[in-house]
Amino acid sequence: MELLTVAHAGAAPWGTPLLADIHFSLHAGDTLAILGPNGAGKSTLLHTLAGGIDLSQGTIALGGRSLSQWPRLQRARALALLPQQSPLSFPFSVEEVIQLGRTPHASGASEDRQILEDVMAATDTARLRQRLYTRLSGGERQRVQLARVLAQLWRAADSEVRLLLLDEPTGGLDLEHQRLIMDSVDRLARGGCAVVMVLHDFNLAANRASRLLVLDEGRQARLGTPAEVLTKTMFHDIFRVQVEITSHPQNGTPLVLPS
Repeated sequence: MELLTVAHAGAAPWGTPLLADIHFSLHAGDTLAILGPNGAGKSTLLHTLAGGIDLSQGTIALGGRSLSQWPRLQRARALALLPQQSPLSFPFSVEEVIQLGRTPHASGASEDRQILEDVMAATDTARLRQRLYTRLSGGERQRVQLARVLAQLWRAADSEVRLLLLDEPTGGLDLEHQRLIMDSVDRLARGGCAVVMVLHDFNLAANRASRLLVLDEGRQARLGTPAEVLTKTMFHDIFRVQVEITSHPQNGTPLVLPS
């Protein structure tokens, strides 16, 4: 069964259509990276998949059931979203912020404590646990918010369906923490969680995603494997730039170089 099915979806939250005729599907364990120029509709699509923006046309089904038919509590157990920005002005400790990810679940204090330790290790936030969130750097806040959404979906027993939505999850992170975070995302995918993430780094997308979706002016321009999507023609037509495409020396995935 398909975990996520998007059929001819469109959205026009403020009257003007921002998305039109988006169609793709994901199975458990799939990882999809969304690419596109600024203003192409990438974040809009992510929020639409999360149920935060209503459809103007088409359908979105999660686990074979229309997304709109999911009760909010069940949806919170099955779906987690990391937006580009997660404003929080209350002086919560890092531990308290991460524990918010376990709010929809009734897994018990002992289990939640173990999940907290696991996701802090996965995001290198354990040493920050007692610090106030409001006193962290931008990169530290990003890792804490990532730990929070990972905690929401970390335990496979909490939901038969799990979908992780990430909007620029590596933004503001150094190379070490980019690798650490993406390794954690890969771990969730291997455990049956489907992942959709907005990325601006084409090489990161080629290395970490099984499929790529390119948006252009709210429409689906390309969909396929990294090798099928990352071509000179695509970059010329969609991004208006000239690039060279070669192969990664270790794994053979496409490697995009500025021309």
